Amino acid sequence: MNGSWFRTAMNVLNHGLKPAPMRKNLVVNDKENDDDWSICNDFNVGSKVYGDREITIMNLPSNLVNAETVRTACDSKMYTDNLAVFTANSDITVYAAVDKRVNSNLEWLKSWTRTSTVLNTSNGVELELFRLNAKSGETIILGTNGGENESANYIVFVLPQEAYF
Repeated sequence: MNGSWFRTAMNVLNHGLKPAPMRKNLVVNDKENDDDWSICNDFNVGSKVYGDREITIMNLPSNLVNAETVRTACDSKMYTDNLAVFTANSDITVYAAVDKRVNSNLEWLKSWTRTSTVLNTSNGVELELFRLNAKSGETIILGTNGGENESANYIVFVLPQEAYF
């Protein structure tokens, strides 16, 4: 375990301090729906998936509970260019939960690792998790969801870098 991360976590627990964000400079390119994007740090089963819908998450792996979460707008699914970009503020692991109906066609996910984990939403959509490790200072591009009406947009989780094989 990284000592500085552990000390930060202990300071939060002991003193109520908020940890520094693991991502910085989030720029949402979809200006029509950017007001419905937000960052939350208390995402859990039952949380709203999108800023513009009442759809909730039904299951969540323990490593993503209370993770720094980029809650997107579901309507951003119609945007056909890169949706957003941010910079890693430390070494991080990023997860994108992407609608299974569109994820095989998304060029930007080709450098990400497909996991075997699927999240389910309250409206019956299956979101498959993709994972990417990034070093501090790296730029992470969140691409288009394909511009398909019969789909849901993705949601993004940012964690201290995880080791995986």
